[in-house]
Amino acid sequence: MSQKLFITTLLCSLFCYISSMAAPIERDIVINHDGVSLPGTLTLPDNVEGHVPVVVMVQGSGPADRNETIGPNKPFAELAQRLANMGIATIRYDKRTKVYGARTAEVSGGRIDYDTEVTDDAVQALKQAAALPEADTTRIFVLGHSLGATLAPRIATKAQSPVAGIICLAALARPFWDTVRDQIRYIATTQGLAAAEAEKLAEAQAQQLKATLPAEYLKMQDEYDALATARQASKQLRMLFVQGGHDYQVTKEDFDLWRTALEQSHQKAEFHYFDTLDHLMRPLPRMAVPANYYEPGIMSHDVTTLIGNFVKN
Repeated sequence: MSQKLFITTLLCSLFCYISSMAAPIERDIVINHDGVSLPGTLTLPDNVEGHVPVVVMVQGSGPADRNETIGPNKPFAELAQRLANMGIATIRYDKRTKVYGARTAEVSGGRIDYDTEVTDDAVQALKQAAALPEADTTRIFVLGHSLGATLAPRIATKAQSPVAGIICLAALARPFWDTVRDQIRYIATTQGLAAAEAEKLAEAQAQQLKATLPAEYLKMQDEYDALATARQASKQLRMLFVQGGHDYQVTKEDFDLWRTALEQSHQKAEFHYFDTLDHLMRPLPRMAVPANYYEPGIMSHDVTTLIGNFVKN
């Protein structure tokens, strides 16, 4: 090959690579229903042609923003960019508790529970996703993380527009308060407390936390059975469960419960366990501790590729 032809070929390859990584298109949107208005972002692949799959992202607990910002990490923004480069659109939005804070109950008919915190807004986001002119309405997915993943089966069953599948990252399956106690015990032992002291602390702090939550919220926590809801979902609903082995908040015990509950009855359910990933799906060489959330990291490319292939295929 001549030097001139080699350089031309190299430049062409470089141009094609840069073009394939072109910046996605981002538009401001509002998830708007029942007197609630939540600012959000629609991310589209560059040079959209025809109709594309759409993934609605649902955060974990707490007043999270649309990027699910935790310390320097913005996992939902990162994931939206990567999925756009795979030809997939996403919707992400600030949670109701983030936008309204202390006024959340006021704008929620005086009621705060899983539905007013998470489910109702996700259902509306799915409805708006289906109405997008760019959307392939046969390929609209819910992607939940942590609490959002636990509620993904409920969101899909309550949806007012067709949902092709759910993607559950670190989905809790055990009773909520059992998990809270386990987390407190684990953190206490990493700080040097003996097992008996950690047990007492876990019980005391769990009771303190319970006292801060409204009765209707506690009632739904006790009544919602994520595994049963998923089992009752349509057999045509595709499901993807992803879990990290270095996640101390949601564990392999949860992952195994999902697999046991669904592997036989739902042939379209997939289960992927990554030994060294933490709660944010980032590689970590050891079991995570709370301080790790405030250290920068990137979501595993294996996970984002898995999600993208699940949606597209």
